[in-house]
Amino acid sequence: MHQLRMFVRRYSTNTNKELFTPICRSNYFIPISFDTPNEAAVPSHQLLIQAGFIHKSSFGIYNILPLGVRSLEKLINVVDEEMQKIGGNKVQLPLLLSSDLWKQTNRWYSSGPELFRLKDRREEDYCLSPTHEESMTNIASELIHTYRTLPLKLYQIGSKYRDEIRPRFGLMRAREFIMKDMYSFDMEKDAAIKSYNQVLAAYHSLFKRLGVKYAVAEADTGNIGGSLSHEFHVVSDVGEDLLFTCNDCGYAANVEKAVGITQKVSVNEKISLLSLSPELQVTYLVQDTTNAPPPTNKENTQNLQITIAVITQKNREVNIFSLKNHIKGIDLRPTSPGEEERISSQVKKGQVKVFVDDSVEIEFEGAIRGNFRKAIEGDKCSQCSGHLSTQRGIEVGHVFYLGDKYSSKLNAMVKLPTGVTQPMEMGCYGLGLSRILAAIIENSHDKDGIKWPQIVAPFKVLVISSARTKGDEIDNKAYEICNVLHNSTPIRNDMLLDDRIEIRIFSKIKEANLIGYPFIVIIGKSMKESKKVEVLVRSTA
Repeated sequence: MHQLRMFVRRYSTNTNKELFTPICRSNYFIPISFDTPNEAAVPSHQLLIQAGFIHKSSFGIYNILPLGVRSLEKLINVVDEEMQKIGGNKVQLPLLLSSDLWKQTNRWYSSGPELFRLKDRREEDYCLSPTHEESMTNIASELIHTYRTLPLKLYQIGSKYRDEIRPRFGLMRAREFIMKDMYSFDMEKDAAIKSYNQVLAAYHSLFKRLGVKYAVAEADTGNIGGSLSHEFHVVSDVGEDLLFTCNDCGYAANVEKAVGITQKVSVNEKISLLSLSPELQVTYLVQDTTNAPPPTNKENTQNLQITIAVITQKNREVNIFSLKNHIKGIDLRPTSPGEEERISSQVKKGQVKVFVDDSVEIEFEGAIRGNFRKAIEGDKCSQCSGHLSTQRGIEVGHVFYLGDKYSSKLNAMVKLPTGVTQPMEMGCYGLGLSRILAAIIENSHDKDGIKWPQIVAPFKVLVISSARTKGDEIDNKAYEICNVLHNSTPIRNDMLLDDRIEIRIFSKIKEANLIGYPFIVIIGKSMKESKKVEVLVRSTA
């Protein structure tokens, strides 16, 4: 800021420097609107539309306009820097993916309706890429022939697709979005964990550079798979994700992974699923076979029709994700209306698989015991004697240690120095770039508009000319100051000149605050009277 003021005060043009033509607002497409969009429920969605960064194309899909492209490209540059610091190699993969590899990993069947599926004219199955684990692993399988190529980190930045049932909040939950996904390949687990930690450190560096308040939480691996996972969240009241944290020891986990300790309940009398004591409840779940692999025989079909019963304390929700180590391959869903008679019949015949939460002390023959309840605020921390509190976050990054889940199925093998051949150890690391832009705005805005951090602002500086006639003294000085800034500061190629003579200066300032330029340099009456300009700093309003 001091440097900016210093050079603006010395507005005289250095004749030894090459004159340049600044980017002018009169020629730059920024469709501004101060009307609140009807569909915008959160500030970032509202402001991105009003300030001319995005425009709705169709349901859950947006056009990125010139200002949005500039901010997105700046964010991509920062991500490229951080990924390349840890040895990332940038590639570009197709968005239209054959089902062949997906069927080999079983994800064609385990993925839900969010996967965009289509057929070509030959009736071959394809999908629009939500992630690229299969494609990247196939590259490793076919192109890595020696352990000397490892460790290897490949990444790309591009569009991804998810058929959201309820797209909302603009760029925060869209059906098409911009994502960075990286994949690491290593010889052994220790090396893979090292790669995992390198990416974690790079993500920390990225979010610190962006200047947002963020949290890192233990997470479930979901449909991606693997055995270790963390999420990065921008802390925000509009976040869809609930995070549990302990202020005493720093423990943090999302709602799927959080473990809270509660007082146990003991029931001495013998019970059944049809006659529970008042302090207990039973929740029934059914395995969802919608996208299950085609059964090979009648026995397989019968095995897929499984009902789960989970006994917990009264008023404690079941954490479905905690059951996945016991029920593999197919998603669980809550029971639907109309299934009561079938479930009752299965209970009486003993055809229900029973789970008992570890906060319940009862005798139940054949039951599987474990932590199957969701944590709640006020539970004791599982890592210390503290208690859990909650905050909301916008998930903007997710990292996974995959092990050999994909490499073993897609034959991505490596021959070790010992002569042993084994599957490569993998990790995958996602960042939602379009979502990050929205999350930054949720973290940094006021009643007047966006307050961009310099690192991703579409332009760092807006120079406002109050000239009412082209070529007058104020107009000429505005161009001179743009030239000084261009030649003398880090603002080179990162400023916009509002040269419009038909727009009054107060309207220009109102628009500038809405868009969120970090610095606004005003050439007005003070230039004529005392050869001074005014500098407004958006972050301090």
